[in-house]
Amino acid sequence: MNPTVTGIAAPQKQTMRFSEDELDIMRNSLKDNDLLLKIVRKRLLQMDLEETDQALLLKLMPEGSQLFNLIKKTVHPELDGDAPFFQMVDLQTNADVKDKPLEIACVNILAREIMAEYLTEVFDKFHSHEVSFKNKFKELTSDVYSKLKDNEQELCASFLARNTLVSHIDFQLNQLLILANTKKVTQEELEKRNEKKSTK
Repeated sequence: MNPTVTGIAAPQKQTMRFSEDELDIMRNSLKDNDLLLKIVRKRLLQMDLEETDQALLLKLMPEGSQLFNLIKKTVHPELDGDAPFFQMVDLQTNADVKDKPLEIACVNILAREIMAEYLTEVFDKFHSHEVSFKNKFKELTSDVYSKLKDNEQELCASFLARNTLVSHIDFQLNQLLILANTKKVTQEELEKRNEKKSTK
């Protein structure tokens, strides 16, 4: 359909990995709501939750809900062939291996694998609060001396995975908060912007 013939404006082209619908979910659920995201952070790092925290998660982020899926997409992304160009990302994409000595590259790769396994399990069991985790967050940095004797590479990878998980989860949840507080561009504003571009 030709928008110039019908007079209907063409839909805005998606340029980032989040669609307008997903941005609306962020704005409706997370705007100025860092409390909810802090509870999510506790859950993702296997920290104890108060009953009120658990109830809030179940109420605002039930299993399979759009908000839950959006947070999973943000924190534990998978490659999406329909994403805009240069917007495909997963945990392995940013593994620091380029121009690294083999020993360091292997530690970085192993750390990413530990992260991926950890986050997969955490999201699979996100809504089951009386659950035992196979990949325990605290065990990533436990028994240091025995691990040092057994496998130095695995010890380094576990510490790297643990510290990267903390910073990664914080960064990604904060990005959701930032996006949630962005102003929605109306169709009228979009048309005015396009008019200005066409007159330059």
